[in-house]
Amino acid sequence: MSDAVQMVPIAERLEELERQTKRLRKNNRELKIVFIIVAVALLVGEVVEVADFFFDKRLGIFTDGLVQTPRLVIVDDAGDRRAELGTSAAGVPHLTLFDTSGQARFVVTQFDDRVRLWLADRDKRSIELQLVDGGEQSLVLTGKEGNTKAVLGESRGGDLSLQLFGPAEQPRVVLSACKAGDSGLQLFGPSERPRVTLSACEAGDSGLLVFDQAEMVRLLAGVGDNGNSALNVFDEAGQARIKLGQSQEGWPALDMLASDGTTRATLHTPNDWSCLTLCGPRGYAMAKTCVDYVGLARTAFYNPDGDLTWSTPPEWYALMLDRVLRQSGDAVEGGKPSQNDTQER
Repeated sequence: MSDAVQMVPIAERLEELERQTKRLRKNNRELKIVFIIVAVALLVGEVVEVADFFFDKRLGIFTDGLVQTPRLVIVDDAGDRRAELGTSAAGVPHLTLFDTSGQARFVVTQFDDRVRLWLADRDKRSIELQLVDGGEQSLVLTGKEGNTKAVLGESRGGDLSLQLFGPAEQPRVVLSACKAGDSGLQLFGPSERPRVTLSACEAGDSGLLVFDQAEMVRLLAGVGDNGNSALNVFDEAGQARIKLGQSQEGWPALDMLASDGTTRATLHTPNDWSCLTLCGPRGYAMAKTCVDYVGLARTAFYNPDGDLTWSTPPEWYALMLDRVLRQSGDAVEGGKPSQNDTQER
């Protein structure tokens, strides 16, 4: 009896101990779950911080599904760089394309006031196109040594120009067209000095200048705005020696000058006459020979004071005076003597 009474409390204590064990196991599971949740939360937080640092400081920022980065490099299957999009240290955006050897072949750059496009071949010959706000633009061709070969441009004022350069970047040809209507062409020699200049002005006059190696004008040809033309030949000192042109009346004339600029000989055709005048050192006429439009020839000589000393035939002045009178009379047809008048003479 006493043994049975003692067994009851033992059984009850065992049951209580089992219930406590179950409670401890349940509590342990709950603690494990909480620990796992806390551990995961801490781990996720570290990953987020690392990701924030990596993308924010090195590559960029994820914003609404977009990647914002100061530099993006695209490589091919071999890992070679083929394209680069980014900004420079000064904040200038650019796009660069590379060939398989890593050489830049295509570059687009956007500045605050201009856009630049640069193209190159494998030998490093390049073309550069630049557009500037305000109307200025240019196209530059560069050789494989890096020297400028040609420049085509437009200024802000609308003037156009084309420049061609030699191997050492010395100017060889300059072609210009101004917005106002003037245009010009210059050809340069190896010494970078102009040798030929051709110009045409809006007013109507145009001219051609030819220079020697010392940059002295040796030939000038031009047409004035009134339509008269002229051709001058100069010596090595820049003095005109030959002048070919037209008078205001339209008569052609040829003058030959001495080294001091005085006229020594003149050939002209006034009113269909042919006249040759030889002058002395002071520029005064010393001899004259004329052939009129009917074939009469006359020659006269003068002294340094301009007085007639000899003529053939002697009636030189009488014939000239008579002809002038006849040109103003009714017996002259078209300002020339009639057939009967010619036969009488």
